[in-house]
Amino acid sequence: MTRVTCLMLFIVFFCNTKASARETIIATNNLIYDSFVQWTKLKPCEQISNFNSPYANRGTVELIIICQALDVAGYKTQLKLQKYPNYERALVQAKSGKVHLSAETLWEEDIEDEYFYKTPAIIQNGEFEKGIYTLAKNVDVLAVKSLAELQAFSAVMPKIWKTDWQTLQAMTIKTSSAPNKVNMFRMIEAQRVDFTLLEFSHAQDMSNEFVGIRLIPIPYLKVGLQGARYFVVSKQSTDAKALYAALNRGVLHLRTTGVITKALTQSGFINERVRNWQKIF
Repeated sequence: MTRVTCLMLFIVFFCNTKASARETIIATNNLIYDSFVQWTKLKPCEQISNFNSPYANRGTVELIIICQALDVAGYKTQLKLQKYPNYERALVQAKSGKVHLSAETLWEEDIEDEYFYKTPAIIQNGEFEKGIYTLAKNVDVLAVKSLAELQAFSAVMPKIWKTDWQTLQAMTIKTSSAPNKVNMFRMIEAQRVDFTLLEFSHAQDMSNEFVGIRLIPIPYLKVGLQGARYFVVSKQSTDAKALYAALNRGVLHLRTTGVITKALTQSGFINERVRNWQKIF
């Protein structure tokens, strides 16, 4: 082997090692982290093609879309997940550049151009629909047929979920604030409030269970949240421009090839079973 060949092999090895050592730090919550780890135990995230999975909550599906977008764009990196308690903390960490991006998409109103690069919309305006969730024993709530009837009952929502909170206010619903999702579910269980708004789950009965508390949706009614959601890359993070360019290319490819719509539909986020339900707001 010549000295030139040896040098060439060294350069290739060094470059590949350097490329594979690049990390992309992504902020997640515990649910997304745990679901992603379980889902990818047997198959790498870039190879997942069926999104009908017990681990397919919206945030985890969005994280897999990030993984696949970077892969199809040829951006070689290792995804490093860093856990934070909620959407707001993840947003603060991304804003400061301590993480490259959040696993979850962000509402447009939360995206400050000074701090973030924004991809094309992942969840487009009008796609984000939620069910009206209550306890199975709340038969009077489950019997509601219209917004006017729903206004007789009370809701709970963390104020920091701004779009959801503003939607309930616009619906003229008496709404109590909860500091987080745990307290939200517990307030409903204690019957201090009657219902909340939640994403439809992929469960057969579309129930949502959290901290051992199971809620089900009012049949045939849904609520639409206005606004689109986007992936963002922190302008303060390392390699931000290169990461953003790759993520942007990958997202456009996945949108064009139908992967994003497939992922959101198969996972139940765009729920075909509620397509003909009445949108009361």
